[in-house]
Amino acid sequence: MDSIKNLNIKLKSITGYTVSEIFEGEITIYSPFENSYIDYKNFKKPKNKKIDLQWLINKCQYVGVKNNEINCKEEFKKLQKIILKNLSKKSNVTSYGLGFEIMFTNHKEIHAEKDIICSYLFDLGIKNDFDISDASWVLRIKISKSKENLEKIRNL
Repeated sequence: MDSIKNLNIKLKSITGYTVSEIFEGEITIYSPFENSYIDYKNFKKPKNKKIDLQWLINKCQYVGVKNNEINCKEEFKKLQKIILKNLSKKSNVTSYGLGFEIMFTNHKEIHAEKDIICSYLFDLGIKNDFDISDASWVLRIKISKSKENLEKIRNL
């Protein structure tokens, strides 16, 4: 059985994620350093199963997401690149989809940009919804995480 130290080296070389055992009975997995922050999640060590590299890789998808929903970051990054070809706006990949910076943008322009993005997603068959942050700094494009929707994004 590999030690946590050896598993950490292998995990980091394959996924960029790291693992540590800080508390007895728990494993902590950390995301790669990105956009000035690191996500992490604690997992209880399985009692009747050995911790191996595949177990750790499977757990990586849950780091940075709530309630064990599947992390769709790669799919959303792909969609972001496609949308930004048609729109020159600063955006971020988020847990809900895409966030577009709209600070200092008037309401008419915001709704025009939202219409462009949503109609483009509609043409691609990607189910989505939108809202605007309370401070009106971010236009949130919420992408459905249904299996069908994610498969459409992967096939773009």
